[in-house]
Amino acid sequence: MGGIFNLDGPFYRFGSVLWDIMALSLLWILFSLPVFTIGASTTALYYVMTKRVSKKEGYITRDFWRSFICNFKQSTLIWLLGAAGVLLIVFNIRLIFDNPESLALPPKLLMIMLPMQILLLIEFVLFGLYVFPIIARFDIRGKTLFKTAMLMAHKHLPSSVMLLLMFFTLASFVYVSPNLFLIVFFPGIYAYAAAFFFVRIFRKYRPDMDKDDDLPESAAY
Repeated sequence: MGGIFNLDGPFYRFGSVLWDIMALSLLWILFSLPVFTIGASTTALYYVMTKRVSKKEGYITRDFWRSFICNFKQSTLIWLLGAAGVLLIVFNIRLIFDNPESLALPPKLLMIMLPMQILLLIEFVLFGLYVFPIIARFDIRGKTLFKTAMLMAHKHLPSSVMLLLMFFTLASFVYVSPNLFLIVFFPGIYAYAAAFFFVRIFRKYRPDMDKDDDLPESAAY
């Protein structure tokens, strides 16, 4: 019985994971309150969580803050542009459904525009799924960042589908049965599960990931 409660035992490991999820969820919420900082906060969340999944110890608050500051500019710019793009696409889709007459376009052209808008929305979602974890763990910028995120999202499509299914399944639980624990700790729960996928994928491109503590970490593409 004593082994269960050892520092390397299952009880301690479960408690450690639970603490990480709770603490990082609260940090994410706190740093996301201004809304425009959601991108930087998400990047910091993935930085710490992927470190934990890789068994890399550290200080949660310090590591979160370091990543938040280090990647603030890039993450915030991408978040604002991406959010604006998604809102525009959703607006277009709703307009086509609810008020197509206002567009003054032939019906055949509307039939072409609708699937194109939906496809574009899917691509935005896939990009958003990967871009912040990539910023957290690699030193990639500009066009290279965009190409890398899209490459990984499509090259590892089964993982991308699983990540989306996990997100919407967890969101459905929250929606159907609003539970305070799930609502507050949703970010940490999802990021913890997603981190296993990202660590496995990222190691295909950077096998030595987490052998050092540099931030940000660089990769050659």
